[in-house]
Amino acid sequence: MKYINHITLNTGHNYQSPESEMAFLSYRKMGDWLATVKNGELTQLPVSDLNCQIRMFFEHKGFIAILYRNDTPLVTIGVSTHSLSSDEIWDDLHNYELPLKTNDSPPPSAPWCAARIEPGAITALDVMHWIGDFERCLAWTFIRANKKQ
Repeated sequence: MKYINHITLNTGHNYQSPESEMAFLSYRKMGDWLATVKNGELTQLPVSDLNCQIRMFFEHKGFIAILYRNDTPLVTIGVSTHSLSSDEIWDDLHNYELPLKTNDSPPPSAPWCAARIEPGAITALDVMHWIGDFERCLAWTFIRANKKQ
């Protein structure tokens, strides 16, 4: 696997993220943190001064995660590592009251990472500067961890 598709559902933008973007130390730190995350529990992000939390819902070969600050949802992230989870996770991300540019699109070929920017993101513009990098780091770490299983 040379890249993952990283889609912003609100705009339809797709970036092909190569694994080479990830540094070994990022994998290690993110992997150690990801191993502590419990399904459905609110968890502090590994960088404490950001005051952001995440709630992850693990599914077969993927997950849905919601990033919060002060109980306000900022971004919903979906990752699928295999076609077995693609449709379900894609549909969950599109079960939304506001229009998304990707509403009529099928999921891309797995693996992929998709982000839905929530209305509350306007309250945390500092987060929006780094969230795309975090999404890709989280996706690549999850993919790598699942290769070992």
